[in-house]
Amino acid sequence: ELESLAEPVTKPVHWVEPKEGYAYKLTRTTNGLVYVRYLPAGTEVGDPSSRFLTVGTYPRAGAFAELQRAAKAKGAVSLKVGDDGLAVFSQSRPTSVYLGYPDAKYQVEVFNPSPDEARRLALSGQIVPVR
Repeated sequence: ELESLAEPVTKPVHWVEPKEGYAYKLTRTTNGLVYVRYLPAGTEVGDPSSRFLTVGTYPRAGAFAELQRAAKAKGAVSLKVGDDGLAVFSQSRPTSVYLGYPDAKYQVEVFNPSPDEARRLALSGQIVPVR
């Protein structure tokens, strides 16, 4: 079902593959940002809280260069992802980890209320395009 929802989006949409017992909410903004929220069973789709795993895909020209600059900021932590990717997060906001690759024209954000889980997912290789 998520694949069919992502179909009209011309850029990649990333997620953490299926999680049993979860529903998914795909949100597209008018400026091209796409979010996939993981909602545990019993959670209302419109729940506004930020306590859920969310994977955002953000189209950007120069996305990798932005991450490289962000990695040099005070309080930033950067980690290698795969063979040539980069993950960056701020020590002051460790619940959001941003991923990018040299040739990609987008960044991916992995948000989780648990900083450890956000980092684990970002570095796991499980963040993949929906289609």
